[in-house]
Amino acid sequence: MAQVMDSISTLNSLLRTLLAIVVVGALGVGSYVAYDTYHQGDKAKQDLEVAEERLEDAQRKLDTAESQLIETSQELETRLLELSTKNKQIEQQQSEIKDLLVTIDEKNEEIERQATARRLLKKDHRLAVLTVLDQNEEDGQLYSTVRWVEVDDANKAVDQPRSFKLKGDIIKVDAWVVKFEDRYIEEADLIRGTSIFLFRGIYGEFPTRDEVNALDKVGDLPSAYRRGNRISDFEREIWGDFWEIANDAERAEQMGIRSAHGEIVYKEKIKPGMKFKVELRASG
Repeated sequence: MAQVMDSISTLNSLLRTLLAIVVVGALGVGSYVAYDTYHQGDKAKQDLEVAEERLEDAQRKLDTAESQLIETSQELETRLLELSTKNKQIEQQQSEIKDLLVTIDEKNEEIERQATARRLLKKDHRLAVLTVLDQNEEDGQLYSTVRWVEVDDANKAVDQPRSFKLKGDIIKVDAWVVKFEDRYIEEADLIRGTSIFLFRGIYGEFPTRDEVNALDKVGDLPSAYRRGNRISDFEREIWGDFWEIANDAERAEQMGIRSAHGEIVYKEKIKPGMKFKVELRASG
């Protein structure tokens, strides 16, 4: 009986021990779960705080970026305004330059017209030298070969010498002295008293139309009036007017251009070696 009681006591002790172990284990597991749950909440809180800090940092950066964008936009607007102002200034300057160029062109044109007018006025005569080079007969008709060269007051040639074969032993030179009436002078900005001198043609005895040799080429500016190879618009205008009406007396009268023309040289019985100076003046 006593042995049984001991066994029961031992069994009870064992059961209590096992129960204690189970209780302790349960408490430990509960404590761990509670601890883990507690710390998970704390970690979540920390993570939330970190996230909030990052959000705040991102917001600060965004605010900074927005501020910089506003400053950049304002600076860009300022630059655009400055650029617009400068463009307007440039446009104004270009307009002023254009006006100045027009003014300069007008002044240059006026200077050119005055210079041309003075040059025409100063040209009060023309000179040429005629030289008889040779004579020969063809089918019973005498022909004379002459050389024509226009010269200046220093006897320097102003054009290329030209040779002509004329019928007979007679030389005839037609010339025009072109004078302008006051109304044409005013319209064309010429100077009163201006005349134009033209050597029209050279021929011999009883010429046909084909035997009249032109000296000043119709439609061209005579060499005596040229300044090198340059011809101004004003000169083209003056000479264009003249040649246009040269053979139209009615038109010439309408425009205020009158001309005195006729033979100014008539030499008979010319011989090889003879030389003549031909001078054309307003007085004839």
